[in-house]
Parts: sequence; C-alpha cells; structure tokens
Amino acid sequence: MLGLSFLLHPNSSLANETEDNEYIKQYYKERDSDNVDLEEEIILDALESYWQEDLKVGEILVNETNDLSIKPLVLSVEEEDKVKAIKIIESIYENVNAEEKELLYDYVVRHYKGIEDSEVLRFLEDLDAEKNENEISTFAAAASYKGGAAATWAYNNYNKYSKSYPKFTGKYGTNCTNFVSQAMHIGGGLPKQGKWTISRKKKYHVINSAKQLNYSWKLSDPSPWISVKEFSKFWRKKSTVRGASKAQYVNNTKSYRKQQRGDIVIFHKGAAGVVTVPTHAMIITQKPANDYNLAGNSVERRAHPLKKAIKSYSYIEFYTPK
Repeated sequence: MLGLSFLLHPNSSLANETEDNEYIKQYYKERDSDNVDLEEEIILDALESYWQEDLKVGEILVNETNDLSIKPLVLSVEEEDKVKAIKIIESIYENVNAEEKELLYDYVVRHYKGIEDSEVLRFLEDLDAEKNENEISTFAAAASYKGGAAATWAYNNYNKYSKSYPKFTGKYGTNCTNFVSQAMHIGGGLPKQGKWTISRKKKYHVINSAKQLNYSWKLSDPSPWISVKEFSKFWRKKSTVRGASKAQYVNNTKSYRKQQRGDIVIFHKGAAGVVTVPTHAMIITQKPANDYNLAGNSVERRAHPLKKAIKSYSYIEFYTPK
C-alpha cells in the first residue's frame, strides 16, 4: 500500500512516461529552472493523475455528444477552453451515471480556480451544495467541529509529535496534512470517518520510506489523512469552502474576514492558472485585525501570517468543516 501520493521525483522516468501531458509541459514552461520548487514532486504527481482523470472526462463528453472536437477543450490549458468544457459538462451532467458524475464534478473542482465566469462558479456552487448535503447526511459526525479548540491544540502542539501518529521528517513526504488532521480530530473533536482515518500497527514512528509506513500504520491508499490532495477532495464535500487568488486576498483582505479560528487553509500551485494543485495545508490559530495567523508543519509554525505564507502560492481555499 502506498500511503503518500507524491513519490515521483522530478528527475525520474515520469517525464518520459508523460511526454504527452500538456499540464506537465505547461508547468515546466512556467517553472523557474534556477529555483526548483521544494514541492515539485507533489505537483508533478498530481498533474499526472489529473491528466489521466481528464482523459476519462474527455471520453465521457465525446460519448455523450458524439463530438470529437470536445476532447481538446477538456485537455487544454487555456481558460476559455476550460470554460467551454465545463459548460458542456453542465449540459450533460444529469444524463450520466453516478461514477461519471463524480469524475465530472472532480474536473470542475480541479479547474475552476483560474476561471472568472459567473456561470461556471454558479454551477460549482450548485454541485457543492448537493454534495455537501449528501455527505453530511451520510457521514453524520458523532460530534460537531470545535474550531476554537482545534486552533488552540494546533498552537500548543505545532512542534510536538505524538507517537500515536506517524511523523514525516522530510526524507519521505511532508507532515502538513498529518498535522492538520490531528488538530481537527484531537483538538476539534471530529471523529475519524471514511477514508479519513489512521491507526498504528507496528514500531515505526518516524517514517522514512513507504515500507516503514505500510508496515507500521493502517490507512487508506491514497490517504486524506496525510495527503493534501486527497484531504481537500474528502473535506470539500463536508465543508463550507471559499477561495481566493493570491492577488485577491492580498489586495482585498477585508473581504475575507469571515473565516474563524480552526478553519483550514489549502494552498495551491500549478500551471496556466486553470490547472491548480493543492500542495500545502495549515490551520488558522489567530485572527488579528488585517490577516490570519496559521499553524502548520513541515516547517514548524504556530502563528505564521497568511499574507506571508501565500507568497509562494497562486491560490488558497478556506475550509470550514461542518
């Protein structure tokens, strides 16, 4: 079992295996070759999985419309093409089966962040409302989320590592999502549920390889407890979500003052603005007048200003678990 979903190295065979992947090609075009991103492995792995999923989306739309010209729109890195693809998805969404709906929904979630089209955003809001209602009724939590308590726990434990949970040191994976999950569960009182769960089996606490992780810990594959990509996918359906580009947040912070202590912040990177990858997670611990302070790992922080943290990213999403 592979617990972390970001094991491919940027200099591995990935580039050869995905030479037709336009998302990865675009990422390399935009990347600063003199300053390789420390989160590049996460980004490349996600862009490859997104490409494979979007190929399936293209097949669904072609099958439903009998129009082969739609597939290039689905796989494009241009905003205009993504908008057209999403509007086609809306037109056929009710005609497909549940599994196909899930693929189409995931496509919209992946690509809406760089799009400024009111119809696309309204369609996503409708989908989110439907998903949220279904998930909340399916996963009725034994206790409501106590955001303030989660924030206090994160502030007090930002540099502590319980042996009841794995510790990722940087040699294998990162600890950011593992830390946020603990804050929500231990501090915020949310019960483990579905794939968002983990338990210890054997001896390894500090994890330096997939073998050690699989030997010592029981968790899903891939795991929303430790993978930010899977975490965002899992909790989106059980949260109120609000997003902002870096420019939107920095230039108009006052309009983003509804968030509270204990809310989760997901940071995104990607390619061409419309193919964004969740790459880091933190939790709000303080709410000063003109910003939010965050706690997180793998760099240990308990009151890190969001305006400073966002500098390395293109987009953020605030998650308020329900």
